Amino acid sequence: MVLENQSLYFENVLSYRTRVMSGELFSLLRHVYDSVGEMKLTVTDDIILSVYETAPAGGNTILGVELMIPVEKPFESNCRYVFKPYFRLENALLISCCGRINRLSEARRTLHSYALDNNYPVLTRVYYVIRQFSEDYIAANAYLGVNGNML
Repeated sequence: MVLENQSLYFENVLSYRTRVMSGELFSLLRHVYDSVGEMKLTVTDDIILSVYETAPAGGNTILGVELMIPVEKPFESNCRYVFKPYFRLENALLISCCGRINRLSEARRTLHSYALDNNYPVLTRVYYVIRQFSEDYIAANAYLGVNGNML
């Protein structure tokens, strides 16, 4: 079930952008999550994942991803991790998903179809708030920012 008028707000966000093979996404999530501790930071909320590009690579797919992790305090940006004072998404559609990683793309398609069916112009890419993850399981809420104005 798709929910409307949802929002996300996080302060002190660590941002990491890279490209990864789709089959290695869980390893990347674990690596970045573990790296936060090495920076003497504490994670305060769930990881936010966004896919900003895809490219075929033989029988696999390369994903351009941004991982955003809320941390307890500001830090100085470096060549790998960028500090964002906040992340805010308002007037979003929301759907929950859990299971194998392909559930994320199903959630994305469902949100885009819902927006199209309800004449909501899409304003953002999909942001996945990862509640739980392992090599063969993911639980997430998927958010899609839309323009809810009907003129």
